[in-house]
Amino acid sequence: VFEYIRHPLYTGALLAGMGWSVMTDSALRMVFTVVLAAFFLAKTEYEEKELTKVYPEYGDYKQNTGKFLPKQLLDKLPF
Repeated sequence: VFEYIRHPLYTGALLAGMGWSVMTDSALRMVFTVVLAAFFLAKTEYEEKELTKVYPEYGDYKQNTGKFLPKQLLDKLPF
């Protein structure tokens, strides 16, 4: 999994949050999921900065993998 996505646990949590929001038709849960996504974005920026300091090769890993979705999928999206 880590070959394709750098943060699969965060991806899973966000997908579960979105799914639960849609399944229960809850705007409040969707807002919570968006807030959680913003938190994960900020947290991963900090984590990855620290990882790059300790493991310089982490920069190469970042170039070849997606943060939350596989890079191969993101490269095929039209936007």
